[in-house]
Amino acid sequence: MKKKLLSLSVALCCVLTSNIIPQISAVTTDEIVQQSEEQKVFIVELENAPMAERVKKDNSQENPFNSDNTEAMKQELMDEHEQVKSLISENIPQVSFEGRKDFTVLINAFTVSATEEEARKISEIEGVKRVSEQNVVKQDTAKNNTVKRIATENSIQTMTLPETDTTTSVMDISEQYTGEGILVAILDTSMLTNHEAFSVAPQNPKYSMEDMQNLLTGSEMNVSENENYLDTVKSDKIIFAYDYADGDTDVFSADDVTGGHGCHVAGIVAGNNGEDFFGQARNAQIAFMKVMSDNSEYTTSEAEISALEDAVLIGADVINCSYGTTALYMQPDNPYNEIMQNIKNLGIIIDVAIGNEFNQFDLVEKGGLPYTDYIDYSMDSCPGNLPFCIGVGSFGYDEETDKYHASDFSSWGFTPDLKLKPDITTLGEQVLSSVNSSADAYEAWEGTSMATPRMAGYSAMMKEMLLTSEDSERFGKIINRDGLVNTINTVFMNTTELITDEENGLPVSPRKQGSGMVNISSALNADVYISVDGNETPKAEIGYS
Repeated sequence: MKKKLLSLSVALCCVLTSNIIPQISAVTTDEIVQQSEEQKVFIVELENAPMAERVKKDNSQENPFNSDNTEAMKQELMDEHEQVKSLISENIPQVSFEGRKDFTVLINAFTVSATEEEARKISEIEGVKRVSEQNVVKQDTAKNNTVKRIATENSIQTMTLPETDTTTSVMDISEQYTGEGILVAILDTSMLTNHEAFSVAPQNPKYSMEDMQNLLTGSEMNVSENENYLDTVKSDKIIFAYDYADGDTDVFSADDVTGGHGCHVAGIVAGNNGEDFFGQARNAQIAFMKVMSDNSEYTTSEAEISALEDAVLIGADVINCSYGTTALYMQPDNPYNEIMQNIKNLGIIIDVAIGNEFNQFDLVEKGGLPYTDYIDYSMDSCPGNLPFCIGVGSFGYDEETDKYHASDFSSWGFTPDLKLKPDITTLGEQVLSSVNSSADAYEAWEGTSMATPRMAGYSAMMKEMLLTSEDSERFGKIINRDGLVNTINTVFMNTTELITDEENGLPVSPRKQGSGMVNISSALNADVYISVDGNETPKAEIGYS
């Protein structure tokens, strides 16, 4: 039974707001001892820097991991892994490395099966920097009404917005920038790769199928553990697809408990059937990375980090993560902070759903209690609440009132260390996209899971402009990859439009809407932007001067 405990912070909030008094479950000493003796999976970080912190990070479009010295870097780190594993096996022979993973790209670490007491002993081994239990992360779906199927017709029906509105439309089709030459990696559940929504390939892709096969051949990516790894190259549109949760090249699952959440997300990012359905960045390529098992809506750190490392190695420009753990706050020394920072420093934009739990009292009113292993009770999801990711909230449009509104389900910030989240909002209600049920099926869903791939599409369009067009120096010469990401995110946040409260006309709190609704037209045509000294995005927060 899941232990639940009422903390002082929740008790105070309940007293201040209502007469809700949650019950407290007792936890026996025997239960605690039993849990501590169970083997779990732990991430063991080592002292030396991973490859991402060693490669060159200028603003060239060349993959920094294609250089001659990367193989030597990897071998050096793997030698370190073997040395430390040998020490662990000598001193703590009960632990197991069977079926576990090694990571060298974004983090210098390996995983191990051990009890909590054994993990404590591992942390004392020479060469070990830190040991932490792997995360089990929930995909952002229906348990708490986070994704609602609000239309099931196979025919494509689009929601019409006012002709005078420039903020957004269902797909915000741009003729000038369409994601051409950009690769978007999507970490999610299953998808139907032969769906008609992915039948039209870009004319000028980042990779041809032959290019990708050459890149994979002889590589030491995580996917290469499968002898059929070349089968991951599906088409000129879906240039890569692999199941990191189950270790195979089939990313479709008839048992997907989410109904094809990943397929819906992929369609929003870059779908294109050539006729009547177009994703936000319709000419971008997709690298689809299934990180949830066939009959599960959860992913583990091992699957997620493996996918993120391969996304970096194949040269993804944008990463979309429509999942997260509600109200989980990562301490500064958690490995995910290093992982996400390294991704960003490589010039890759990370767009992540902020969650669909509204606020902590909504969780309580639904009959649930905060878990004892949550450090805080805010509702923004991790990793969307990490500083190196863009946390995406949702807004909707009401045709009857002709007004925009912040989506009720979209999670409130801010983080426990008083950093503002979400960063931005996009349309996440009544979003039509492809689903797994058949190759021509479309449904309209809602959730921050739907808002986030729209943001990923926007990011692809902006990156296309700054990397491949004559406007590449519109904001001055960007000298490194990290600066490119900061510039793109700052421009988006500078050019938003505020959501106002329908009753009083005042702006909705930035804890709900972030900087506001994306205005892609304004962002693509901006000439200047405002930044905040000491902060990578234009936010005035506690801790910054």
